[in-house]
Amino acid sequence: MGRVTSPSNQEVTSTVGCVTSPWKPSSKSFCSKQWVCTHKIGLGEKMRLFWDSCGPPPRFSTMKTDDIQESYSPGDEVVYKCRLGFRHILNLPLMTVCQEDNTWGFLQEACERKLCRHPAEPMNGMVNALNETFEFGSQIEYVCNEGFRLIGTKILHCEISGNTVEWSDSPPHCDKILCLPPARIENGHYTNSGKDTYEYNEVVTYSCNPVSSPDKYSLIGNSQLICTDTGEWSSSPPKCEVVKCVYPKVPNGKLTSGFGTTFLYKATVTFECEKNFNLQGSSRVTCEANSKWNPPLPECVPVSTTPVSTPSSTKTSTLPGSVPPSHKPPVSTEHPGVFPVPTEPPSSKPLGAGLIAVIVIIILVGITIIVILLYILLRKRKRGNREIKAEYTTCQNKSTTSGE
Repeated sequence: MGRVTSPSNQEVTSTVGCVTSPWKPSSKSFCSKQWVCTHKIGLGEKMRLFWDSCGPPPRFSTMKTDDIQESYSPGDEVVYKCRLGFRHILNLPLMTVCQEDNTWGFLQEACERKLCRHPAEPMNGMVNALNETFEFGSQIEYVCNEGFRLIGTKILHCEISGNTVEWSDSPPHCDKILCLPPARIENGHYTNSGKDTYEYNEVVTYSCNPVSSPDKYSLIGNSQLICTDTGEWSSSPPKCEVVKCVYPKVPNGKLTSGFGTTFLYKATVTFECEKNFNLQGSSRVTCEANSKWNPPLPECVPVSTTPVSTPSSTKTSTLPGSVPPSHKPPVSTEHPGVFPVPTEPPSSKPLGAGLIAVIVIIILVGITIIVILLYILLRKRKRGNREIKAEYTTCQNKSTTSGE
């Protein structure tokens, strides 16, 4: 390779080595691996030396070279090595040469990603390859079986460690899920007690202690607690307290369900109102933990009725040209001379379905009775006709015998 240090007809220094004439070694130095030679050349020869060379070598994502220069002469070699996290693929070259046409010889990616060691499956768990491989840059996820929880890092990365690749952390492990004993409650107890720990999905059931008095304890809250996958119980423990609501009495109303003399926690009753009363509120109420009915007890309010006015049936005589009293518009006492607008009498209420059914039944019964009476009368008439005919025949026979 030539490095130009001055314009034409000046000295040129070579750092590659002495070649054929007109190059000559300077002074008395020996030509070894690297000669320093001088020669007076023109500008044209200097440009030829600059263009007759290869540029920087190609770059690759999996490998690199430490021999980086601005230009290379034909025949110069460049050697690559794999980058960190990658390994050499056998039978693929790692070297390229500057050719006579000032281009680099063909070279392809000759390195591939290194593999992290195959992760071991944890006891009571499994490993998922999120990228479906264990190559450099990939990830794995640890998952525990039901009833076990993960202790450690859930997701690991295959990353560079020195001259190789390793997983980013130690593999986790799966421990059995355990719950501490649930809390004890006053005036109550729970089943399966006396244990130091409880396993996942194990259940305890609370109940209140029996008492001899009429005011019994009521269990307020969830009676069953479950050991969950977090190592905690599914809810807080319940309470045992005396809950008693007052007798649910509603004026002009009556109970339709939930009859009793005492009403404890969660007792439920329903109401309905007597005739001519409407129910306002909820017809269904429940005795809650505060010894009160929820919703509040309803009310039975009277049904509102509108009086119906009937026209007077009294007939009065009127003089010719006078207005009958029944047709005279009333005069307002508050505003003399102003007549109120007449209102139409309310329409009669249509007959109900029950009343119509009763009327139909009465008519059918009446028709049936009439048919029966007619049948009896016809029977009697036929019988009378037969008797009359028989008497006539007897009389005729007697008259015939007397004549003879």
